[in-house]
Amino acid sequence: MYAHVTRLQCWKSEHNDQTCEDAYGINLAEGLLVVADGVGTTLFSNIWARHLVDHFLATPLLSEDPFEVEWWLRVAQEQFQQSLPPLEGMPWNVKQKVQSEGSFSTLATLRMLTAVGTGETSYVQAKMLAFGDSCIFIHKAAAPTVLSFPLAQATDFNQPPISLPSKLSAFHRYFQRGMTHCINLHAGDRVLLTTDAVARWIIEAENRVGESALSAFHAIAEQTPESWPGFVGACRMAGSMVDDDSTAILLSLNAHPIDGSETMLGTTMAHRPEVRASRRDAFLQAVQEQNKELAAITFGDGQDLEQEGVFFPHEQKQQARQVADALREMLTVLRREINGPQAAQMILPTWRKYEPLLLEEPCAAAVRKTLTRLGIVLEAPVDPTMVGWALPSTTAAPMQIVFKSQEQLQLEQALSEALRSNDDMNIVEATAALQNSPYAGSVNLSRRDQERIRQAALREQDRLRIQHAIASKHIEQIVLASDLMGRNLTCLSQDEHQIVLLAQHWVDARRAQDDQAVLEAVEAILVSPYSETLLFPEQDKAYLAQLWQQKQQTVAATLEVVNHNGPGISEAWFRKVCAVKRIYLMHWIYQKISDVELEQSTLDDLVNAPLIQEGIRAVNSSGVGMPLLPEILLPDIWQAFKSDPMVNYGSLLQELELTEGQLKDILLIFLNRQLFEDYLLWEQSTQLDDWLQVAHGYDAVEFRQRLEHACPWVMNLSWWKG
Repeated sequence: MYAHVTRLQCWKSEHNDQTCEDAYGINLAEGLLVVADGVGTTLFSNIWARHLVDHFLATPLLSEDPFEVEWWLRVAQEQFQQSLPPLEGMPWNVKQKVQSEGSFSTLATLRMLTAVGTGETSYVQAKMLAFGDSCIFIHKAAAPTVLSFPLAQATDFNQPPISLPSKLSAFHRYFQRGMTHCINLHAGDRVLLTTDAVARWIIEAENRVGESALSAFHAIAEQTPESWPGFVGACRMAGSMVDDDSTAILLSLNAHPIDGSETMLGTTMAHRPEVRASRRDAFLQAVQEQNKELAAITFGDGQDLEQEGVFFPHEQKQQARQVADALREMLTVLRREINGPQAAQMILPTWRKYEPLLLEEPCAAAVRKTLTRLGIVLEAPVDPTMVGWALPSTTAAPMQIVFKSQEQLQLEQALSEALRSNDDMNIVEATAALQNSPYAGSVNLSRRDQERIRQAALREQDRLRIQHAIASKHIEQIVLASDLMGRNLTCLSQDEHQIVLLAQHWVDARRAQDDQAVLEAVEAILVSPYSETLLFPEQDKAYLAQLWQQKQQTVAATLEVVNHNGPGISEAWFRKVCAVKRIYLMHWIYQKISDVELEQSTLDDLVNAPLIQEGIRAVNSSGVGMPLLPEILLPDIWQAFKSDPMVNYGSLLQELELTEGQLKDILLIFLNRQLFEDYLLWEQSTQLDDWLQVAHGYDAVEFRQRLEHACPWVMNLSWWKG
């Protein structure tokens, strides 16, 4: 997938390129795009917005998990403090505002996860993650609407946006939560990442006369960096766009490069190894110090550390998160009440609520010290229920983690991928590799996965049994193997499936002692591509030879049966069918043929009609492939033929002295041959003449002799002797 980006930015009328509070970043090679909008009521918000953008490009935020977000944000906050301008010499109120409030910014990110396929049908799986009112708009190629994320209504912009703070104390992991949405992007799709002024203008277009979100999207997509300031200025003059920093990043996707300005679009699924290694070290340090809060935050959603072979057992991770949440609530109350006249009384209920979690935790040492200074008794009460203890005091147990080697991780990953693929063979092979490794005893599988593996092993055993039977070529062994698996053939390949169905058809007919069904099953095998793959039992060969002889006798007699007008094919009937076929060819494919070609093909149709009908019956009874149903198609074919003005239907019946039923019989002959020839060509890769030779044993010379005997008048045809 190739991508082209157009960057559009125009600052607020009172700003310039240095004070603009919008920021954006693009790294197409890694599939990353991001916009941020610094909150104007806070100081240095332009620097903070720029820092968040750079931080995302260097270390993408991969998940909306609240602890993952906090880890990512803490790293950004620590680095941001080093980029702030010196506060010395600034007015005291500026210093106080910076120290007490910090800076805030919204954030909207687009990350490409996985590229699927190549060429025109390729697409990329992408994930959007946003905080606040910076938005992402997606227009699917030729779609009549635009997808808006995370906001969709104009009234959504009336509320203060969720924004990310530069100060740790201003962040609450369960309030400042990101929103996510995954989508597949195809060639021809276009994406806009915008800050709130532009986003609101697009969404409010639905309320402007003659406009829509789609037309607004197109209007922006037509802009260039040079035309953008004038476009924004005109919108502000019209009162449709607020006077604020206005940023839009347009991403256009193509299957192939068009003018050389496109860049191959990359993907990002994980952090760089050095990021994961640094995070692993920080987590191990937190565990060593038994700092549950820091361990919970550093572990985050676990993706980074698990790739490094470090696993946090679920129960311990949840316990660490409970401690972190409790500590966060205590710190919030302390900051709010610490300087009040009744601080101890206001803080005590919250402490009693979380005392079971924090009484012995190293991460809460500073909190306990502050509480002691306030005169709050920390010792555990004699009767915990009297003070509302929620949990027993067992949470200070040491944290323990699990280490896995890269080899074990690869084996477990292979099994996970096999389970996701739902491929029995891959599941069995991946399970065997893991069970035969030194790590078999340390892998915990869910009951669901265990059951899935058990089922895969059973089906794989059945599949191997079937394959062994097919390799033997013995029909009865093949059917016996399929009976043992309950005739559930879903685990077989298409060829294996067809072979087993043919074998089942023959064995079922033989067990029922149905001679006609046996002949049909034999014929289905002989005309299939698997005739050399299926061997009949020795004890049945004499019986089959007898049936085959009877079949040949029946076929020979077929040429002497009256189709409509007595024994044999009468010349009068032949002429009527010729006349109908000439008109039918003009109606159906607008084809004119010579008189000789018409007579030859019509005679071929009439002679082979009963044999083709028998072949269709054999195909339908075999259960292999889609059934051939000419009788169902005939009413539509007949109605179209009748309604064609060129046919002159009423005159045709009158001139040829045909009833409507006779005409339908003729059309059915043509339709039968057309369907059966298509079936032989596409399903059996053979021609009708070859099928007649295999199924009925006639060559051209014998055919002519039998036809002359049944219909002597054919020898008067001008072309017959030739």
